[in-house]
Amino acid sequence: MTKRRANQRPPAVPHDKKALLASFQKGDLKRIFIGVMMNPAHMAGYSALLPPYGPADWNWKKPDEYHITLALPGMLNDSGVDYLCSSLAKLAHPAFDGALTGLGCFDDRPQKDDFRDVLYARPGKATAARIHGLRHNIEQAITGAGLRADAPENRHKFVPHVTLAKALSTDRRALHDFIAANDQAATPAWRWDHYGVYESRAQTTTGFDGMTRYVLLEKKMLLNN
Repeated sequence: MTKRRANQRPPAVPHDKKALLASFQKGDLKRIFIGVMMNPAHMAGYSALLPPYGPADWNWKKPDEYHITLALPGMLNDSGVDYLCSSLAKLAHPAFDGALTGLGCFDDRPQKDDFRDVLYARPGKATAARIHGLRHNIEQAITGAGLRADAPENRHKFVPHVTLAKALSTDRRALHDFIAANDQAATPAWRWDHYGVYESRAQTTTGFDGMTRYVLLEKKMLLNN
């Protein structure tokens, strides 16, 4: 990992959209996010909603892609990724027990053929509060290092969620009916003990690659720090 002086500024990347796209296509930049991966074994209640049970014409996520995004630093070059990872390495945050319960959706876009609504699994109230706390500390670490925590194109206020599928906004009534019929979907509680930095793959492929994993500490470990 690249070593940097404490007062050194983070590496710059192009701000012009055309320059960003060109750099991304050449492989000079990576589309980065920070998140918590869901264990597919915990998500059986949600993966059961996949086709043929769920509508086949919706764009469904694969169970090994289920995750909660905590921050979207956006496009970074290799030096920027190193700088981000070194900034997060200083963060200490407690592990916690959490679970997902029920369904929700983002449905605030115009009802046109080229817009899609998002079907998601939502964390329980207590779990959501703990996720917000983790995100806050991550955001503080990132912005304190001079990086941004959210890409400009992120339109929504932060809502902890696991994207399950995307449906045409013109199919909104069917989406709402599906949520009402399947809102009992849930997971068992499990220990949330890590998060990570991930690279979204190019638009021609799906999924993402893990880059660095960070362990959330147990209480006795925090007391010893």
